Order: sequence, then C-alpha cells, then structure tokens
Amino acid sequence: EIQGEIVKIKDLKLGKAGSQDDVILALNGTMTLNRVIQSSVIDTAATLTLSENLNKSFALLGAILAPGKQKDGSYSYKLSGSLSAPFPTPVPAQ
Repeated sequence: EIQGEIVKIKDLKLGKAGSQDDVILALNGTMTLNRVIQSSVIDTAATLTLSENLNKSFALLGAILAPGKQKDGSYSYKLSGSLSAPFPTPVPAQ
C-alpha cells in the first residue's frame, strides 16, 4: 500500500511454512521513499526461519543470528535506517 511517499509493507512473505523452503521470511513495516531509492528509510520488523538442513550446513549463520533467536527457533529483528544500509536490532525472545 502506498500513501504519498510512505510504502506500508504488510505481511510480505518469502517462502512458505511447512514446505521444503530453506528460508522463510516475513516482513512488516514502512518505507519512506526518497528520490534516490537507496536513501529511502525503512522501519520494519523481520522474522526469519531457517530450515534444519540450512542450519546444519551453515552453523555459523545460526551463531550470527543468535541474538534474535525466538523460542520457536525463528529469528526476529527490527530493521531500520536507509535501504542501502539497514541496521538490524535483535528482538528479545518472547
């Protein structure tokens, strides 16, 4: 949904739970558009779920994402800043 220079991101999903997808991503939030798209500002919440195979193959990835690990095994982060250099902030487990 676009309202002026604000893009509202509602339930943008990559991958499907219960499928053989290695990565499942859910994204919600806003993006304030700028004339230079890379300078657009984002304020989003992202939840990332990795398959067991991916976790086994790339154990370091789980270690890097660990600060945002949730009780269900997914990883949650708030992404803010410019589109070209988003700043991830881990969301504490709930």
